[in-house]
Amino acid sequence: MANKVRTISLDRQEIKKTIQDLQNMKKTIKGFPSDIETILDEAVLYCQSLTPISDGQGRHLVYNTYWTKTPSGYRIVQEGENVLYVEFGTGQVGSETPHELANKLGWVYGIGEHIFTTKDGKVGWFFPTDSTRTEYRFTQGQRANMQSWKRLKIVNLLCLLRILENLILLNNLYIL
Repeated sequence: MANKVRTISLDRQEIKKTIQDLQNMKKTIKGFPSDIETILDEAVLYCQSLTPISDGQGRHLVYNTYWTKTPSGYRIVQEGENVLYVEFGTGQVGSETPHELANKLGWVYGIGEHIFTTKDGKVGWFFPTDSTRTEYRFTQGQRANMQSWKRLKIVNLLCLLRILENLILLNNLYIL
């Protein structure tokens, strides 16, 4: 059987009809929930591969990454005291490699009473390297890791690919 290619316009009625057709087709796609859970498993592994667990100085940056089902769908969670700092970056280094959404979300680099300029002109701060807070290390911050932002892009891409696979398997292809 040849694949059907349907070209649709952006007119409301045609979009409504296409959405209804796709919803009807979705009912015939077997294993969709397990497909999305497989995609989420892949996204969690990808995110874990991007995320530093420790800064090498005894501080845990991210404790856990997992997905969970919610009443409205699914959610990927990262737990840790410093998840936002890892995602968006900090200080001078972070401002040189900012997160794509930093400005939009109000993230500001290089602020705080603890930041100072050294005699040789470096801007940064000291942080404790041990749990007793007896040893400190100077930092100028860290780059934006963007693990959640990259994960979102990957999940969207994987979902889109899975939907296209299923449409092709159903011998239907839609073009806007």
